[in-house]
Amino acid sequence: MDAEPLPRIDCDPARMAAIIEAASLRSGTEDAHDVMFSRVYPDRLESPASSPEATQASFCTGRASQFDSVELFVEPPVEVLFDIDAALETLAWFQDASPTLTLTFEGDPAGRVTTRLVHEAPDARVTLPAETDWTHHDLSLSLSERFAAGQFLDATGEPVPTTASLDTDLLERLVRGSDLTGEDTHTLRIDEDSVGIEGGSPDGISMAASVPADVSGPPVT
Repeated sequence: MDAEPLPRIDCDPARMAAIIEAASLRSGTEDAHDVMFSRVYPDRLESPASSPEATQASFCTGRASQFDSVELFVEPPVEVLFDIDAALETLAWFQDASPTLTLTFEGDPAGRVTTRLVHEAPDARVTLPAETDWTHHDLSLSLSERFAAGQFLDATGEPVPTTASLDTDLLERLVRGSDLTGEDTHTLRIDEDSVGIEGGSPDGISMAASVPADVSGPPVT
């Protein structure tokens, strides 16, 4: 069966690239996020960013208000697993040519899984194949399940009272800092005006860092 349009997004290629970069939070580890899993809804582009064998997880939502338009031709969500570097290189190329881009997710309407991404501008067209050899069992989606209406839930399913907003560059700095210890887990601290992490390794390596943030709610560790 020929691939058919599933959703279509009209957007600024630079804005789409920024959303992908924020969602993937690649910290320099080669196998951390080579590919990214996303879901398209009428009101958002949701990226759990949990690829097979990924060593870190993140969850990012790009609201439809960040795009010129979002149109779905099937019942949501539409799913896609795509190569991050290929997507960013394509978007960078379109940025040099056009301020607007039409991105069409094509695939089988019955399965609502994308098999290729079609990028189009008035004078250019680039088609990228999407990953198809995967199942939901290959992905870690538990992080996205800890959110409801954009609010993080604790282990009992209750909304966490504290929220923190910070620049993505600062958040990436913390992620990169966590690589210094070589450990998978670190302590996260949210104070009245900052977000920080700290951790150490059995080899004696330790690190601690904090960045400014707009915090609402009580301190959290």
